Amino acid sequence: MKKLNFMKQLIKSFSFIILLLFLMIGCNSNSYEKTIKKELARGIKIDSMPFGLKLGNSKKDFYDRCWELNKSGVITQGPGNEYARHYMEPKEEKGKRIDMLFFGIFDQYDKMTGMKMEFSYTGWSPWAKDYKAEILKEAVEDTLLKLYPGNDFKDVDLGIDDVFASYKIEANLKFKLFKIDDRQIGAWQSRKITPHALMRRAVKVSKARLSIPSDQDWKLLKQAELLINTFEKEVKRFKSKLKI
Repeated sequence: MKKLNFMKQLIKSFSFIILLLFLMIGCNSNSYEKTIKKELARGIKIDSMPFGLKLGNSKKDFYDRCWELNKSGVITQGPGNEYARHYMEPKEEKGKRIDMLFFGIFDQYDKMTGMKMEFSYTGWSPWAKDYKAEILKEAVEDTLLKLYPGNDFKDVDLGIDDVFASYKIEANLKFKLFKIDDRQIGAWQSRKITPHALMRRAVKVSKARLSIPSDQDWKLLKQAELLINTFEKEVKRFKSKLKI
């Protein structure tokens, strides 16, 4: 049992590292920055999330909605009670079923700011080439593009052999996909409000001012500080779980 738990934590730690690389490389690329500026200039805000959820929902709203979906048979309880589970059957992939695990991403005020997801083929096996993560990536991207049409997914080179990642920016939303292992891929969907973005905005504003920081400037810095503190707590909590 300890060995199994260790392997699970190892996989999670690897996906966490991939996500950090994604953020560092993706957020610093010119193409990424240009796409964000272009999409924000459209002035369109999207708050819809899968399963009738919305950005800004409270954690209670999230659990209430999941309870409704569970009663109607749309979702079930996921492994370890850490995720909700939904089975997808894309028409383009007849006979293939995708296991989707998802859970909300919440800020320090318990407001929903995004959704984390994991996908895998239920028929996966090490020797089944048609069920590899690379094939799954295409199916997941196609599904998300149907839900949120517009810009295509763009691949990101993380500099790691046999590991892929891609992103899509649509209005105020960003989507990130990355390979966890040969069977699973992870995905994040969220609005473009991050500690990195808030701090960058605050620095940009401060450079443009000759006067002392305004109340709005201090509020912006406080928001960034809270998000960074929350992120650091999550990292510490995650690292403590690895001590088996």
